[in-house]
Amino acid sequence: MPTVDAAKIKIRRGRNVDRKKIILDEGELGYTIDTKRLYVGDGQTTGGNSATVKNFLVGNRTSTTIASNAEIGDIVFDNNIVYSLSGSDPFNTSNWLNLGPRVDNTTISYNSNNQLQVITARTNFNPGEIGAGLSLDADGVLNVTLASDSATLSLLSFNSSNKLVVGTINNNSHGVLGYQTTSFEQHHSSATSSAAGFMSASDKVKLDAAISCPIDNESDANCITNGINNFASVKILASKIEGQIAANSALYTNTLRRQTGSLSTSLSGNQAVDPYYSLNNDVFAGTIINSALTNNSVSNEGLYCNIKLTNFLKNGTTGYQNKMFLLPGGNGINYAIFIKNPASDVEYNNFVSSFPYLETISVDFNSNSTILLNSVITAINNITDNLTVNMFEAWSANDNLYIHVLVKNRTPSYVTTYATLNNNTTYKISDSGLSYSNAGNIEGNSGSGITAGSESNGRISASFNNFLVLQYAAAYTLPIAGRKSIHKIKTFPNGTQLSDGKYFLLYDTLGNRICVWYNVTGSGTAPNLANGGYRGISTEFVEVNISGYSSTTSDSIANGTMLALNNNSYFNTVYEVSYDVSSTPDVMTFTSLNEGYTDGLVNRIGLGFGTVSTFLSNETSGSPKLSKLYGSIFNDFQQAPGPNQYPLSNINIPAKVRVVDSDGTALFRYTDVANDAYSAIDNPLQSSMIQTVSLLKY
Repeated sequence: MPTVDAAKIKIRRGRNVDRKKIILDEGELGYTIDTKRLYVGDGQTTGGNSATVKNFLVGNRTSTTIASNAEIGDIVFDNNIVYSLSGSDPFNTSNWLNLGPRVDNTTISYNSNNQLQVITARTNFNPGEIGAGLSLDADGVLNVTLASDSATLSLLSFNSSNKLVVGTINNNSHGVLGYQTTSFEQHHSSATSSAAGFMSASDKVKLDAAISCPIDNESDANCITNGINNFASVKILASKIEGQIAANSALYTNTLRRQTGSLSTSLSGNQAVDPYYSLNNDVFAGTIINSALTNNSVSNEGLYCNIKLTNFLKNGTTGYQNKMFLLPGGNGINYAIFIKNPASDVEYNNFVSSFPYLETISVDFNSNSTILLNSVITAINNITDNLTVNMFEAWSANDNLYIHVLVKNRTPSYVTTYATLNNNTTYKISDSGLSYSNAGNIEGNSGSGITAGSESNGRISASFNNFLVLQYAAAYTLPIAGRKSIHKIKTFPNGTQLSDGKYFLLYDTLGNRICVWYNVTGSGTAPNLANGGYRGISTEFVEVNISGYSSTTSDSIANGTMLALNNNSYFNTVYEVSYDVSSTPDVMTFTSLNEGYTDGLVNRIGLGFGTVSTFLSNETSGSPKLSKLYGSIFNDFQQAPGPNQYPLSNINIPAKVRVVDSDGTALFRYTDVANDAYSAIDNPLQSSMIQTVSLLKY
């Protein structure tokens, strides 16, 4: 790479009192180190001319603090008025120009607090210039004049304070509308098709033409159906249609067409609308299935389980010997971390024999809490399955033990009853300050985008297997061309805010992650993170060695990070990175090269940048490409050709999907979104079947 030489340019500088004694050359810059002002010389003016305008915010403009540092053009907010220095003597109030509105002191003026006020004064009226409904008395006071008819006087009057009041509405005040004299009836006449009354004449015509309620004839029923099909944006659901939809030779706008372009002559309502019929066929690019997964177990993105043991060993090691806590593996196995007496295996063996369905990991007890904590962390990090795939990553920070489950799957909610075998008093850790929870392990995070370190007890990723979740509660929309994830880091740390081994994680669309770690002293080592997991998911380590940097400003660290990433061959296949120093604060942006979901940026508590930086994970959330799926839907069943038949940019994933059996009989439908409930249509189902979710293969 070419050698770049950097040069530092400094301008003339000194105290403000010294500046006033010199003449700067024309175009020469001068900087005052005490008042922090920049001046430009013209070769004549002593001290030069101020190159900036300073806003002193709120203060007394002639005070020593402001006046001694003010230059012509500077502004200050003094007693509710903005002033600008216009003269050479800042201590003289006449040299400060009022930038507020000008007043004439006749109609508008400033009060003692320099607030604008309207001056109260009598307005003189010319008797010949007022309307017939107004009059002037002998003192020139303006009065309202009421008509003398009974209808007006019954409705309007003046009280003892000469204020206008509204009286009680009676028969007289209704005027020409008329009224009914019979008790409990309407007060005025009903409308006719030609005369207004209780309603307008046009409304009366509409009422006469309205359908009967309840509907009791074919004509009224057809009126509703035709109105919805011809004008509504949301058509009647397939579950409400019975019989066959037959198309004739006329090309109506709602005529159904097949992919071949020929008119459909025998297409049922269910086949036209319900995706279980129209999409599960040989011309459709995808497949819809009913999975055995429950609603809360799967999502398009999926989620990692993250666990927190609050105050773990904070109060010492008392109550920890021959005790245990459970961890849920993403592989479906429950792991028991048993802290055993190193001098005797009796309690450990009793536990193993009592709970053979648990995978028990032993840790030797030590009365030194630091040694015991490190032993527990090492034991958890060494847990693997039969494929030697690591199950967890554990670390401690702020007296808490954090655990990240490496296999993305649904796990039990991490609460005390689970972690302690339903509060088993024999083996539960006796520490009243210890608590168990699902909790996020990230800090400095901003925004709502998901990360691998977010609080969760885990979900399976449907999109990782090329599936999309058909939501029961509501439809959702995805861009057909897919979307690339964008993540950002605002305000990079400087060298003094980093130490050997600090890192952040960046996840890509393949499920792999990039660990960017920092070698500050030159002898740092890469973090001890798992590498290699299910389906070949791996960790790519990128070292940023700053030990030889002559400058370790935040910009230097950011530029070094970007250089290290750009020199990594794997990173260049999944992301591109940029760094913008012109924004406030500075921003490093990671843009995925591939469409699809990612688990974002992770700034782990105690292991990353801390709260110095702001991490915006999935500021733009990615999504998969669905062009092939959309193409089959758009061409398979669509409206007849028309002027507005063109490809769209989004695909709508249907809501409230009906589950059917092999002969097409509907089994149940979604009925209660708020309570996540279903109702059976034909056959009662077991609850485990009712909770299954439908997936769309793309």
